Amino acid sequence: MLLAGAGLLCLVSVVVGGAPLLDRLRIDLQGAFGYGWPLPVAASLAVGGLWIWPRPVPLRQAHVGAGLVGAVAVLGLLSVADDASRGRRRRRR
Repeated sequence: MLLAGAGLLCLVSVVVGGAPLLDRLRIDLQGAFGYGWPLPVAASLAVGGLWIWPRPVPLRQAHVGAGLVGAVAVLGLLSVADDASRGRRRRRR
């Protein structure tokens, strides 16, 4: 329940904002993950939802491993896009 609540709070902070705590949470979340902020928010909502579900679906190691590898790959791609959008490019000498 706590994990799903934290994910929901992060989602509200990025989408709505407006309060000092929500603004600080948004700054920290976007500073840590950049364009990839939906990935940890969605993961925390999904895992929290699975934990409070009455009859959760059994997760196998292969499924969890594939999900983690995919998440790291997507986060890597989004971090490359985030760096390019901020103008952090190599300077030619």
